[in-house]
Amino acid sequence: MTPKRVKITYSVDFNEVLDEVARLVGSKAMPDLIQANEFLNEATNLLRKKSALTTIECMREVRDLLAGVDYLLEDSMGILLGYVSAKSGDTAQELAPQEAVDPYDMPKGATDEEG
Repeated sequence: MTPKRVKITYSVDFNEVLDEVARLVGSKAMPDLIQANEFLNEATNLLRKKSALTTIECMREVRDLLAGVDYLLEDSMGILLGYVSAKSGDTAQELAPQEAVDPYDMPKGATDEEG
């Protein structure tokens, strides 16, 4: 039976987003991938011993671990896409007032240039 998944929300400082995603991925995905690799090695050895039923259990464990990693990567990508979008929005907001000003529409003497 697949465990029920729930969405949780918490906040961090904008400048900490990348570090937080790295922490999440490093603390969960890496150990799970190492464990999945161990199960795959065990499955390979069991196949060489002609033990199909036990191999199936090992493969099921690998798939469950990889599904958890996939969920984590999906969530991480969503966070990163939001981060990039927010960062792009900040850049656009910073540039918008500068781009909106047409120096030819400005009153004489309002610019630093002599003209």
